[in-house]
Amino acid sequence: SLGCGLMGSGGNKGGVAASLRIRGELVCFVASHLAAHDGQMLERNAQYHELVQDLLADAPCPHILGHDVVVWAGDLNYRINLARDLVLVHARFEDWPKMLTQEQLLQQIGEKKAFTTFCEAPISFPPTFKYDPNTSTYDTSKKQRTPAYCDRVLFRNRLPAGPGQGLHVEAYERGENRESDHRPVVGVLQLFARQPS
Repeated sequence: SLGCGLMGSGGNKGGVAASLRIRGELVCFVASHLAAHDGQMLERNAQYHELVQDLLADAPCPHILGHDVVVWAGDLNYRINLARDLVLVHARFEDWPKMLTQEQLLQQIGEKKAFTTFCEAPISFPPTFKYDPNTSTYDTSKKQRTPAYCDRVLFRNRLPAGPGQGLHVEAYERGENRESDHRPVVGVLQLFARQPS
């Protein structure tokens, strides 16, 4: 695990990684919680790069990006670069594509600034953050936070692609547990491991 922020020990931001071999394939799972708030996109990018560089630095396994498959999940905290009222209208009418054109994580991937070699299944659900406690209503507090797709499941696959090969997305959806100000996101991935020789 690795803390991010003030000298690697501040706050609740950081990540943890697990490396394992599944039927001959090297698979890495990463969970992270990156910097919050609208204006912290560059800090989120920096934390991603810090985690990639340092998380498995002293482990007896390859660098994170040296694995055959990497699954990276968590509260990545990237936001939507639209006014709150506009995001609420798009959410009400389930116009995910309009919101996603202004979504920071997808922009950073496209501009090769963070998570460059990662993929994500198509998003076909409402933003996962921020809700009033125990409701389906977006933030009505004084802060009036703009809804965002903070919670994500990304993957990176270096295995051969095709039917019965590599990594396949079976489902990517949002849960409706209301105990948090976030909604959980679930990615179901199927790994077709090559037989070890």
